[in-house]
Amino acid sequence: MKGKALHFRLNGNFGGNLQEISAVLASQGQPYIEGYKPRGNFQALLATAVDEYLVTQPAFFDLLQDALLWAGGAKARLSEGSAVASVRFGAGSLDGSIRYDWSLHEISAFGASAGLRDGRGDEVHASIGMLRGSSSERLRGGIDELFSAARFAVAPTDLSGGARAGASSPLPLGLRLAYDAYYTPGDTPSTFANLLHVGVLTLDTPCRCAGLRLTASLPTHDLRALGGLQFSLLIDLKSLGSVAAF
Repeated sequence: MKGKALHFRLNGNFGGNLQEISAVLASQGQPYIEGYKPRGNFQALLATAVDEYLVTQPAFFDLLQDALLWAGGAKARLSEGSAVASVRFGAGSLDGSIRYDWSLHEISAFGASAGLRDGRGDEVHASIGMLRGSSSERLRGGIDELFSAARFAVAPTDLSGGARAGASSPLPLGLRLAYDAYYTPGDTPSTFANLLHVGVLTLDTPCRCAGLRLTASLPTHDLRALGGLQFSLLIDLKSLGSVAAF
């Protein structure tokens, strides 16, 4: 929603603009626009436009309800219902969404995020996302309309997903240091990294035409290390491509 509104203030490729807006949001520790993966070569002017829009739109709340009206002779029915909310307050932000499947009488997905950011660029953030493994009402509705003889019916599973928390801070010489912890709740095998620690040191040029990213990660299971530190180096030439070493 935020991305679509901002698009009318821009020109050029619709999808490309939304990817760049997602990149701005991600750089601020906020969730990016669903379906538009962040693309890093955004201009400083776009970041300013995003900030201005968020200041003038401190909060919104949407309720959405899908309905299947025709499905190869099957009865019309309610599809998923959704609620989306976002609040901005000073240096902070809160976002949340939830989807309810009326056929299953279960929550099919939910997510939430929070963040704080100061004028220097220091920020902290946290988020969680959970999804129920099943044939969603959106999928069942689409299949019903296209192939009336097909009916997807998969037994729903428990909600599964992950949580993330971290912080980042600017350093001298155009450097930025970030740390994130990724946690997967639930029963997992002892060989599965249910807690991943990731540290990232980035260097971005003033023109945003090139950058370096050094990443160190430590996979653990319930705080028990699974092997040693893993390092990777990414040289990002933006529009010219990127080179990575692991």
